Amino acid sequence: MPRKKKEEPVIENGPTTIDNEDIGKLSSEIEGEKNCEISPQEEESEVLAEKEPSTFDNEDVGVLSSEIENEKSFELTPQEKEIEIYKEIKEHERDNQVLWGQVYSVDRADRKSCRFFISVLFKGTKVSIPDHMYFESTFDFGRNYENKMSEEEKMNLRMAMATYQLGAKICFCVEKAMRTKILKGEFKDEYTTIVIGNRNKAMEVLRNIYFFHKGRTKSAKRAPRNVAIGDVINNAHVLAVKEDSVLIEACGIETRLDAYNLNKEFVDNCKKFVSPGDTIPVRVRKLHINKDSVYMSCSGRLDNISKMISTIKRGDVLIGVVDRYNKEKNTYTVILKNSVPASCQSYTVRQRIPLAIGDKVYVRVVEVVEDLGFVVGHATKI
Repeated sequence: MPRKKKEEPVIENGPTTIDNEDIGKLSSEIEGEKNCEISPQEEESEVLAEKEPSTFDNEDVGVLSSEIENEKSFELTPQEKEIEIYKEIKEHERDNQVLWGQVYSVDRADRKSCRFFISVLFKGTKVSIPDHMYFESTFDFGRNYENKMSEEEKMNLRMAMATYQLGAKICFCVEKAMRTKILKGEFKDEYTTIVIGNRNKAMEVLRNIYFFHKGRTKSAKRAPRNVAIGDVINNAHVLAVKEDSVLIEACGIETRLDAYNLNKEFVDNCKKFVSPGDTIPVRVRKLHINKDSVYMSCSGRLDNISKMISTIKRGDVLIGVVDRYNKEKNTYTVILKNSVPASCQSYTVRQRIPLAIGDKVYVRVVEVVEDLGFVVGHATKI
């Protein structure tokens, strides 16, 4: 009988979905592709979506700490389970895999140094991440951070930011794992597991996968294309929450969402809507890729904005609610009833009466900025 030809994997052009179990396999392939050159097209200042918007799962790559271990049918003693987890962590260290865990404490190294550790829980094992391996060098700590603060003040600010992220789910790679003897017992020695993690390395791995198309999975169907403007990223991780904004991580990028960009409904306080550890879907609004860096801004899915803003014309009068006030730009942000945000200069407010958050206003549209998804107008308090 004639032999059957082996079927080749088919690459589909539609939206791509990646399974959670594949990310660990990607890292070893990424190491071999680090020296690949990037084409000039990837260095353009603005990335345009050439395909239909797709949906990406932010946890497509990586091993989740919440996974149920059901590979073995027999029960293990606590000591045996600890050894099994340690062996698994050592494998992740060798393969440079991306793992996911929950932040549960922030501890200072000692009183003399200005260093501290962020502790993450992974399958019951404590992973310590030094602060310089947790915050990227591009993280914005404020205007006065570099020049007007002492080392002690800088450390306190970094610790405060890390404390705001307690409960958040973050990605990390294992930098070093070891077992050390802590007590010599009567019959056997007791050991403890020490694991050092590196969040910055994991973020870099995720960026290479989602924006530079490095480290594909072995299955062609599961290889993600580059993230583009208009794509929806599922499971963006909420890291820290303020009243007027939310810090999220999506595909290895940290970015902030303002309250008016968080949801299609009016949100007066982000803390009432989300908290660290939550996951939310976001849509990519802006994307700027250089050879060695990526800038991305997102909003909540806000699926109806693109449709609603196309119906607005200059001169229209719409009702909205004041969402926030920007002191630096001296502008009010108003969320209109059709969920489109409007920017109104304070001097254009009728009789220049100060507006308060939550006030209902009429907005007369003077400009429609359709590509950025907002309008400019003059506000009048109702």
